[in-house]
This record gives sequence, structure tokens and C-alpha cells, in this order.
Amino acid sequence: MKKINIESWQIIPKSKIYFSISLIVILIAVFGIILNLTTIKTPLNYGLDFTGGTILDLKFEKTP
Repeated sequence: MKKINIESWQIIPKSKIYFSISLIVILIAVFGIILNLTTIKTPLNYGLDFTGGTILDLKFEKTP
């Protein structure tokens, strides 16, 4: 098993890149929340687990 050399990591010099990537991910998430607010009128689309209720799927061979 190969040992990882932590001293060779260049984290501080690349901090602007890491900050930029984090900022892009956060902006995408905020855009998604705003998009949900405009389309479904709620910031997050909660599933049945969090909203409560029951889903009942019925399939008929003929129209009742």
C-alpha cells in the first residue's frame, strides 16, 4: 500500500481555484432554489417523506 505524502500537497497556492469552484457550486444551488421559488412556489421540493400523505397509483384496464 502506497503512503500518501501530505507535505507535497499545494493547497494554499491553489486556494483561489478551490474558492472559485466552491463559489460556482453555491451559485448553482442558489439559482436552483430561485428557480423552484418561481415555478413551484417553494424553495425546496420536499418529497412525500417530509410533507406527509399517501400516494395511491391505480391502473384500470377500462375507463371506469
